[in-house]
Amino acid sequence: MTGIRIAIGIVGITTGVIAAYITRVQSTVKTQIAYASVVQIGLIFVEIALGLHVLALVHFSANAFLRTWQLLVSPSVLSYLVHNQFYHFDPSAPKKVNTGFRKISNSLYILSVKEWNLDAMLFRYLWSPFKEIGRGLQGVSTKLTSVILIVLMGIGVYALVAKNSIPVFVTDILPLVFSATTLLLILKAFAERGDARKAWLMIFASQLFMLLAILGNADLGLKEILICLGGASLSAIMGYACLERMHAIDSDILLDKFHGYTFEQPVTGFIFLVSGLGLLGFPVTPTFIGIDLLFSHIGLKQYGLIVFAALSFVFVEIAVLRIYSRVFMGQHKKPSHAIAYRSS
Repeated sequence: MTGIRIAIGIVGITTGVIAAYITRVQSTVKTQIAYASVVQIGLIFVEIALGLHVLALVHFSANAFLRTWQLLVSPSVLSYLVHNQFYHFDPSAPKKVNTGFRKISNSLYILSVKEWNLDAMLFRYLWSPFKEIGRGLQGVSTKLTSVILIVLMGIGVYALVAKNSIPVFVTDILPLVFSATTLLLILKAFAERGDARKAWLMIFASQLFMLLAILGNADLGLKEILICLGGASLSAIMGYACLERMHAIDSDILLDKFHGYTFEQPVTGFIFLVSGLGLLGFPVTPTFIGIDLLFSHIGLKQYGLIVFAALSFVFVEIAVLRIYSRVFMGQHKKPSHAIAYRSS
């Protein structure tokens, strides 16, 4: 636990320092407030690392109230400051600054303007490797994928039914296998450029394998299983029905381009968005509680399961929103109405 606390504290301090520098170079009020909130989140991490949980909760609530108030009053404050500067502008006298300090200051300024190249680093070291894994999985045919998933699902169900007759080392490794399968399915859906329905089904199947991983790791009651599956199943059915409707209209819901179907089917687009949010665990279905139940049954020393579950939780959101954006957002592909070209 001490090592985890130290890691949380280091992350909090690093986040706070970098975000503080980025805040000072922002040109708009909203971005300044956003990065200032990131600074406070870094401080909250430090408070959690020190064991000051009540203070962290109060800090979180107070920061939310403060930033809301700042967003509301910022137009009036800016108007007053511009008016005051217009009539009472007093340019500050140049100051003599040490050359070495100026170089450091200028370097920090440029780094902050570039946001410390965090976007490029995340794209190169986080985004690209996982996307390459997903692209590599595209070589596996749909038929072979289905066979592998059915076999693994059968093994998982058998392991739950005959848990006492299976060697302990097998029951210990199965949750890791199922959680890894969850991540691979999500990455395959994330890199899918074909039929959106196939990607949607892979995402739902990944949620089933995550449930299998947790069931093999801990005993869940029927009520808890229904809470986890109820909202996710309903959301998956509604989302698939929306995709089927769009396919019946145009027979083209490939994920290699933007279709902009929300122009002619705004209600269907909204229902699919709500379905996607429900599948992700937003508080529109019982899955919101179910995901917390699943994570609460992962042990502190099950590092592999923690890593696979956390990565799956991150990439499933990107995969679902990618399907929504490709099918329903973007420029509408039918030229039967006025459209704005990119060059306009």
